[in-house]
Amino acid sequence: MRKINSIKNEKLKYAYRLMTVSGLRVSEVAALKKEDIAINGNQITIDVKNGKGGEPGTVHCMSDDYLSQRLADYMNKKEDEKLFYGADTMKHKAMELGIECHDLRRIAAITYRQNQRDLGRSLEEANGDVQKFLRHVRFSTTKRYLFNRKLKIKRKEDADEPEED
Repeated sequence: MRKINSIKNEKLKYAYRLMTVSGLRVSEVAALKKEDIAINGNQITIDVKNGKGGEPGTVHCMSDDYLSQRLADYMNKKEDEKLFYGADTMKHKAMELGIECHDLRRIAAITYRQNQRDLGRSLEEANGDVQKFLRHVRFSTTKRYLFNRKLKIKRKEDADEPEED
């Protein structure tokens, strides 16, 4: 998130932050238009017209006060139809930052599951919730996002705790 937050280009910053709270694929974010996004307070809802396999769907994003306020302002002053860069441009810019766009989807999956666990959902329930959140047909696909060894995510409340040897 530090890398994303340091981006000066708001078109990129908002696209990447949106990916971390929505779990959207880079191609889905690239295709978004103003009318596809509804912001009500700090709740962002996205109408995906053409997801993977041509499947439409509705995504209720995780809460992000910073993004919901700034994205609303950004959308209000945006005149062209598409909100963000094309998928290839976003992938290229992400690589320059040392991240992969698909990692943002993985971060969304892991964060969403932890949020569900914090709400008291069992591990099995939380895993099923993530599957629905990512709009996967099979849980075997979702597992690839939840159990990715490459990503190490520290939660804010864990940052103050010393690491175990």
